[in-house]
Amino acid sequence: MTKADGPCTFCADGLGETRDHVPPRCFFSSKVPALPALITVPCCRKCHTESQRTDGTVRNVLVSLRDIEPAGIVKHHLGHKRDRSFDLDRQELPRIIRMTQKVDVVSPGGIFLREDLVLNLDTPLMHSFVHRMCRGLLRAEFGLEYFEADIGWRLNVEQPPIVYQGLAKFGRVRVIHDVFIYAVTKPKGDAPNWVIMNFYRRLEIFARVLRLSPSVDHEAVETSL
Repeated sequence: MTKADGPCTFCADGLGETRDHVPPRCFFSSKVPALPALITVPCCRKCHTESQRTDGTVRNVLVSLRDIEPAGIVKHHLGHKRDRSFDLDRQELPRIIRMTQKVDVVSPGGIFLREDLVLNLDTPLMHSFVHRMCRGLLRAEFGLEYFEADIGWRLNVEQPPIVYQGLAKFGRVRVIHDVFIYAVTKPKGDAPNWVIMNFYRRLEIFARVLRLSPSVDHEAVETSL
């Protein structure tokens, strides 16, 4: 048994007997340059098993989004990995189809054109993934071990340039190949941490992480940003 590397990043009870990639290793192509190194954080075996069970599905969802599908790494690498996963697990494609919903497509003038299907990311799977990513980045950058938190997030929020300039000056910003860019603010008292995660330079998630004290009434905390 390997020596535990402190508490698990993702749960209150486990020990960091193994390590988890942030973002998951399957988000990258098969051949990843040695530098910069990929991020790993301490993780218990239970959480690691759970992430391995769902990471592939999250990747398949993201690379199936219309904004991400044209990305070079998806066309040349990850699209093939997604399609192969459909052959290996016959439940994977139906699993993703269940995450779609019908929407009305209208013209700029408001004229109805047709119905279409889009992937809905407001699901327990995606919420769990975003929470895990936020915890992993805060552990990797600032050593924050597991804490009770209220985490809310939104997609593709338009931010003025000053937001990114502030994150670069007072937080941490890092680019990991053409797959992942993130920015995260430093912990400061009771102030929330702000996390921006950009996948494949096409999808951006803006998250707020509010660290809770044990006395906080979790039901009274608003979970949306």
